[in-house]
Amino acid sequence: MAQGCFSCCGKNDETPKKANPLRAKRICKDILCCFLFLAFCGSLMFIFALGIAAGDWQALVYDADYLGERCGVDGRPPKAFYPRVPLDLSEQPEIIATQQYWNLELYALCVDECPKEFNVASPKFIADYGWSNGAPNNPTTSAIVGKDDDGSRAFWPAATPTTEVLNRCVPRIDANSQSETMCVLPNCTSPEAVAVGAVCTTNLDFGALAWPMSGDVQKSACEVEAKQTKAMQYQISTGDEAGKAALASLAGVVGGFFEVVASMRGAIWLILAFGILAPICVAVLYMILLYLFTRTIIYGLLVLLVVVELIATFISFARSGLSIGGVSGASIIDAVSNEANQSLPDYIGDALGDVDGGSNWIYQVCFWILLILTLITIVTIVLYRKKISICASIIKEATTVFKDVPTMLLFPVFSAFAQVLVCAWFVVGFIMLRTTKAESYDLVLNMNTTASDPIAGLLRDVSDSGNLKNAMILFHLYGFFVIYQWVGGMSWTTMSMTTGWWYFFKGDKDNRSRAPLLRSLFLVTVFHSGSVAFAAFIIAIFDLLRTIVAYIQRQMEAIGTNNLLTKVAFCCLGCCISCIQKTVKMISYYGLVFVATNGQSFCSACWSTAKFFVKHAGQVTVNGVVIWLIKLISVLTAPIACAIVGFYACDSSEDVDHPIWPAAAIFFCAVLMTTACMNVFDCTITTIFVCCFEDQEKYESQYMLQPHHSALAKVFNKKPAASTKAALTPKEAPADPETDKLVTA
Repeated sequence: MAQGCFSCCGKNDETPKKANPLRAKRICKDILCCFLFLAFCGSLMFIFALGIAAGDWQALVYDADYLGERCGVDGRPPKAFYPRVPLDLSEQPEIIATQQYWNLELYALCVDECPKEFNVASPKFIADYGWSNGAPNNPTTSAIVGKDDDGSRAFWPAATPTTEVLNRCVPRIDANSQSETMCVLPNCTSPEAVAVGAVCTTNLDFGALAWPMSGDVQKSACEVEAKQTKAMQYQISTGDEAGKAALASLAGVVGGFFEVVASMRGAIWLILAFGILAPICVAVLYMILLYLFTRTIIYGLLVLLVVVELIATFISFARSGLSIGGVSGASIIDAVSNEANQSLPDYIGDALGDVDGGSNWIYQVCFWILLILTLITIVTIVLYRKKISICASIIKEATTVFKDVPTMLLFPVFSAFAQVLVCAWFVVGFIMLRTTKAESYDLVLNMNTTASDPIAGLLRDVSDSGNLKNAMILFHLYGFFVIYQWVGGMSWTTMSMTTGWWYFFKGDKDNRSRAPLLRSLFLVTVFHSGSVAFAAFIIAIFDLLRTIVAYIQRQMEAIGTNNLLTKVAFCCLGCCISCIQKTVKMISYYGLVFVATNGQSFCSACWSTAKFFVKHAGQVTVNGVVIWLIKLISVLTAPIACAIVGFYACDSSEDVDHPIWPAAAIFFCAVLMTTACMNVFDCTITTIFVCCFEDQEKYESQYMLQPHHSALAKVFNKKPAASTKAALTPKEAPADPETDKLVTA
């Protein structure tokens, strides 16, 4: 009776149980942020709708001619032809300098078809329908006063080949080329050539002993052939060298762009295969290798890191001109050369040689920084062997998650697709907002700009100055960053909740789930959208700051006011903002793990993250470095391998003329997909890391003792006690003879 009293009223020795993340009762967290996020999205949609309604969508599809009339409207021809691009570019140097090409005003004529090529025998001329009695009606160009030699004329030659882009005839470089091939070895007088009927050529550009080949017999007899190509290129003639250079640059870019598009159009299936599917397969292969050789790979990466740091340290030491105890970089190189009895190549000697005294201080600073970092890395590897073993066990555990929940490897494809849609929404909204005018706001919003409505008049004044448009574009840009980060955060939190459920309840029959990923997505969307939005708002602020700093720096470079001191200042500012952004994102994403697994609010989760970092700072550092190395090696190797294989596949395809461009597209897509897959791996590692330490601190490692966590239990030296083993189901309880004896006793 006393025992029952003490059992009831005294201390409860029963080990607490973890609530199932997929079944526990949850309440909406950060509901204020959720409402704020919904209002924010409503504002974004209002601005987007305003841009669609007030923007000139026809300006995207049809350009206006120099008279201000829209091509393709009211029966006018749909294509815009630009007959005097060099002169137009030379008259607007400020726009060219600042690279704001969307503000260029070009002399345009509406035509039915874009000129494809220039024919010398029958040149094509396009009439200027605005020319009347020797005087054009041109409101955009101040240089024209009605004379035939000052930039305007009644007929314009279609000299430069053009390509149609959104009903705009954009000039491109297109050269007519003729090639001729002849055999130069053996020469035409040799017995081998005479035997196959070779006849010496009369084209002395190849030499007097070359001979033309015809037929397979003559081609097989030739050992070395020479090929001569002659090209003819046509473009608008202008006396202004700046305008000519600008036109050549524009035409070259357009020609190259459509060459790229044509090549990628013929290789679209190869790009999807090697740029999307292949990286996922390679990521699965990496997971298998990490599962089989976890420790070997981790220690190999850490040794590689030390080697790279040592090489960089030695290069900085050699270039700095420092001498420590009579030892300098030059003396080390001489000693190695003498020992090997072989001198270094000149280019290596130049690369390791002492630099001029004016800049060697940079290498001196780099040497001391790299030396300290290298020593810290070596000491950390030696002292943190236990933590590295824990990290290896966590990584090995993370690879087994995908065996039980294989859909997690495909989940980033959908989140990446959602982020692509967000990017498309941003681009369309940005373009439409750029085409809005003050008058269009009046019509769409039905504003009365008379004195009787002062608010509308104030809005009109702001819109006339362009400040309203700029403010909406800035808000639209910040909204893009917020939505983009929110999609990424939702994906991370969903995968984290699934991984948390897997860690605690994978072996529990009563807590099984048929679709844990979909269940997690539903719970995160309903209960934690506000928490994810909280993180997105904060991270997006630093994204916006980085964009503004980069824009200001680029504008200063364009106008020539960006000196060395300014460049250094902007570089330091950009680095500081980037470091703060990465730190905030790391804390936020760790916080989202606590949100997913424990159902905390975002602020509470960040406070838990801070305490977690302080308590396990060494393990957080080791995990971060190892994860960074794995992601770096994966992003460097997988895309390159996919691009190389894709290049040879495209080269063997008859539909692809320039395989280098599809290979570049494959590399870019593979980088995105590999990064997405590695982010899934990062999420699982981080979640298991948090869960296993939470399991030890709150639940006495009872969940770590499940059979599928044997690697973690081993590295933490955890063995099931009698009470713990009795709490597990017979299927879950690991075999332990010593514990069985205790239980029997």
